[in-house]
Amino acid sequence: MFCCDVSQIKNQGTRGIDQIVNVRYVCFVIIELDRVYCISDNWHIKFPPKITEVIVLRSHRLLSFAMMVCLLGFLGCETPTRDQPNAAPPPAPFTGPRFLHGTVGSMAKLRGYEPQLVSSFGIVVNLKGTGSSDVPEFLRRRLINEMSRKGMGNVRLNAKKWTPRRVLSSRNTAIVAVYGLIPPGATVGTSFDIWVTALPQTQTTSLAGGRLFTAELSLDGTNPNIQFSKTYANAFGDTYVSPAIKQVGDKLKYSHQRTAVILSGGTVTLERKLQLILNQPSWARSRRIADRINQRFERGVSDRNQTASAQTDMLINIVIPKRFSNNVEHFLELVQHLYVQGGVDFEPVQAAGLSEVIKSFPHQAQHVMLAWEALGRTALPPIRRMYDDPNLTIRLAALEAGTYHEDGLAVEPLVKLANSPDVQIRTRVARLLTEHPRSAAAANTIKQLLNDDSDSVAIAAYQALSQKRDSLFIQRRMMGQGTEFKFMLDIVEAQRPRVFIGQGKVPRIVIFNSYAGFKTPVVASLWNSRLLLKAMEPKDPLEVYYQPWSSENEALKPAKIYTIAPSVANFIFLLAQYATLKNPTQGLNLGYSDVVDALYTLDKQGKLQNKLIFQENPLAVEVAQARKLEFSPSRPETGLEGKIQPNFDLPSVGPGAMGEQLIGQKNRDKRSVRPEIGFGRNDQPAQ
Repeated sequence: MFCCDVSQIKNQGTRGIDQIVNVRYVCFVIIELDRVYCISDNWHIKFPPKITEVIVLRSHRLLSFAMMVCLLGFLGCETPTRDQPNAAPPPAPFTGPRFLHGTVGSMAKLRGYEPQLVSSFGIVVNLKGTGSSDVPEFLRRRLINEMSRKGMGNVRLNAKKWTPRRVLSSRNTAIVAVYGLIPPGATVGTSFDIWVTALPQTQTTSLAGGRLFTAELSLDGTNPNIQFSKTYANAFGDTYVSPAIKQVGDKLKYSHQRTAVILSGGTVTLERKLQLILNQPSWARSRRIADRINQRFERGVSDRNQTASAQTDMLINIVIPKRFSNNVEHFLELVQHLYVQGGVDFEPVQAAGLSEVIKSFPHQAQHVMLAWEALGRTALPPIRRMYDDPNLTIRLAALEAGTYHEDGLAVEPLVKLANSPDVQIRTRVARLLTEHPRSAAAANTIKQLLNDDSDSVAIAAYQALSQKRDSLFIQRRMMGQGTEFKFMLDIVEAQRPRVFIGQGKVPRIVIFNSYAGFKTPVVASLWNSRLLLKAMEPKDPLEVYYQPWSSENEALKPAKIYTIAPSVANFIFLLAQYATLKNPTQGLNLGYSDVVDALYTLDKQGKLQNKLIFQENPLAVEVAQARKLEFSPSRPETGLEGKIQPNFDLPSVGPGAMGEQLIGQKNRDKRSVRPEIGFGRNDQPAQ
């Protein structure tokens, strides 16, 4: 038996431990500094130099001493243990600015807040000869099976004429990639916009005026290697290509015509989950947060589930109450700015403390305002004291929080700000005054803002009134019903003539001043003379000649002449109206895209009295950003390592492909793609 400390021998300059190992009859050796103990019957043991003292004991003597030496050897041969690394410190219980510690957002982060990209391949039909019969081979069988499954070509459904193969071979159809962004917290039936683009290997020239055949959207649905996937939403509806494009090169204009938007064309079929993830696991804290959210945002009569429910010590499920379905982002902001502690004694004191914070740090006005709103109406007294603050940032934050709590005392300060020379302030005031429908002063100021010199102010006032469905200022007509819905036609009682083309959640055309008409004499020709207008005097009726489009294989369809009152509102109604038993008024039954194109062409010819204003749709930019995230290295399940595989040969979107003038990047809607509200991780507000 042998045991020794090798490092000590080497430190003394020995030639190696094997000099000791090879010694005969050595039963036990202990190295202690420069002394060696051994038990052996051999007196001729050779040890390395620099060992100054060797004690050799006969094995038949001092057996008890040998046993003691053996015990010391075992103790000396213990292998030194390696220091274990320190465990990672637990996450901080609170994050964000210190004045928000104790809020839901400081104790938990929101998961499922980012829009969810879904996609598929589809078919656009009813094009006017601008489609293509080109179909990629990997898609042909898939599309034929899908169309057959949905009844196309079925004799029983009286669709024998339109077989799948005939549809694909027509120049009135186009194969497209379909994209959509399902909003956070979306429930079954929630609608969202759809973005479609012609495939690059096809000869499609324009998607204007077409209709998307129902497509089933899924995650990574444009990956040709995936044959079966779960359906998250359906897409269907009329394609819209904005005619408001600046004079650019032919290549960019061609690319613009090959992409289209279907406003509210997507319908959610699978509900999305919103969850709060706590910074630290705690059942007590999880239940307390859920109870506080339910107390402050209790479910309505039509809500099936509570707003919040604790699932584990780390997860809380969130359900959007139906009263917040049109403003999900604001609701989630309020939830994250909600203090878990509550009570009548707490809220006024906390509101007063927030007043001091906003005075010292005005750049935190947005966070303070949301925290004021989340506290409830008992926080109003400290907020009211800020209604006349000399700092406009602080004053507007207080007025917005007071307006959220339906405080009538906020009306007078807002009316004073309506005359501000700053357009942004007037725009914000217009939005806030619509929240006071019972105030006569607010109503009079809204009328003034609807006729404001600035288009953005007048449109902001209209949009706020539209959300309230205020019939005092707006007369609404729905053009089309059900699956045949086209757009909303709103008539706003205003003096300054404007026409607003809305591309928001619902397609709409808004007429400011219903009596505004055309600049006479008007003689206009549109669409290769298929649409003609004529009126010689301002009070003369407007004559409209229209001949429907016919394909090369069809006979010419008969033309008709209509006579209407000479106003833009009547002209729009004529273009979109479809005669039914309930409403037998005759019309041309044109879609939203055709109506907008007619207005745009007349405006370019200088025939309209109304100023034409287009709302830009940011969907193309949002889809491009979502696609970059989908193929980023942070998603290992795609296996792409940040690069798009060759089979993802879809055209790129965004400023690089379409131009900033087409997608309105500067005027992007602020609907969030943020995963959370963006609390900083520093403990104190930024200086």
